[in-house]
Amino acid sequence: MGLQLESVTELHEVFANMQKAKGTVRDEGECTCCYSKSQKSWITDPQGVDWEAFYTHGTATVYGEGINARPAPEEMEQWTGKDGKNATFERSSTII
Repeated sequence: MGLQLESVTELHEVFANMQKAKGTVRDEGECTCCYSKSQKSWITDPQGVDWEAFYTHGTATVYGEGINARPAPEEMEQWTGKDGKNATFERSSTII
């Protein structure tokens, strides 16, 4: 589940409330996810559901970050599925 916030101020307020709640808060901080630049924090509720609080402040030309980051156009050219179910992905051996 996720809470998309409208400002850094709202993100800080939600983060403060997360820290008061029972549970471990995982502060992801600045990250690139789903072609967006965001700031994120996570907490797991008593039922075991992970909650994400995030503020998106820009776009990215890659999907993901670190070792898993891939340029968007090349990924889409190689994608053969129509949705997440039964989708296949063939990777080339070319390293960019």
